[in-house]
Amino acid sequence: VSPAQFNLVLSPNPTDGPLRVSFDLQERETISIQLVDVSGRVVGTSHESFLPSGAHVVDMETDLPAGNYWLRFETGKGQLAVLPVIFAQ
Repeated sequence: VSPAQFNLVLSPNPTDGPLRVSFDLQERETISIQLVDVSGRVVGTSHESFLPSGAHVVDMETDLPAGNYWLRFETGKGQLAVLPVIFAQ
């Protein structure tokens, strides 16, 4: 699924602190937001819940070392969007 389908935006990216995840849901939906390292290991889960339709913002606090990661945004219907994230220090 394209991140554009959810208006999925990460900011700032690259980041050296909290990561803000903004997205829109067209209908009520269960979502999961995870950070995954380059080996595919989940290194952070910020949000797993049922949300109403509309615009949403989730702030992810992390203390990950500098490097390249992936943000996985998944809905309860199995729709998956993946975006690259760079943590700099």
